[in-house]
Amino acid sequence: MEKATLLHSGRKGVKSSYPMVRKTIVSVIAAILLPLIFFSGSEAIKSGPGFCVSCHLDEGTPLHADKNRLFAQEPPVNLSGLHRRKLKGFSCTGCHSGVSVGGKLNVALVEAKNTLRYFFGKYEEPKKLDLALMPDENCEGCHKEPAEAPDSFHGAKAHRPKVKTPCAVCHDGHTRGRADYHFINEEKLRDACNHCHPAIPAKFRPAYKAPPAAASGQ
Repeated sequence: MEKATLLHSGRKGVKSSYPMVRKTIVSVIAAILLPLIFFSGSEAIKSGPGFCVSCHLDEGTPLHADKNRLFAQEPPVNLSGLHRRKLKGFSCTGCHSGVSVGGKLNVALVEAKNTLRYFFGKYEEPKKLDLALMPDENCEGCHKEPAEAPDSFHGAKAHRPKVKTPCAVCHDGHTRGRADYHFINEEKLRDACNHCHPAIPAKFRPAYKAPPAAASGQ
């Protein structure tokens, strides 16, 4: 009788563990799926037209109003506008989204921080680009390392791979620039070069011009 009771207790114990196993499995699946659903939904919302200018600053001015105006201007006056013209459906998240899982998480953290600052009234129009929102991987998906002449920046052995300047430092998407110089802003370019070359003359200019198609914005 005692042996039968022990066996019955053992079977009962096994049965009673099934709900716990099911709860564990459900919890693990939820922990995996919920972030994926959240990220998918947030990406769809953020990529919609007008999302990034839907918030307003204290004085009632839409957030990123100037950036949005230049973005929509024709003919394009900066890189963001050129991307809009060339890529159908292009929006802010075309560049400010992250590509890898790490990149997306990094962007999400910056967005969460900025959202909290906005709701607590501590947010203003950014005065400079947060490079965390514009990692090189966002550019490299379409723009591979160019094989240029050895006297150009990308072709010089002294620059690559030793110089780790992020793409957006020279190729700022929102700053006005000349179409025949790929919309590179000369002042920002000079500032970037000054880190290693402090004796650059004031009349310094980029060493190359864009091909006619890029210069015309077509």
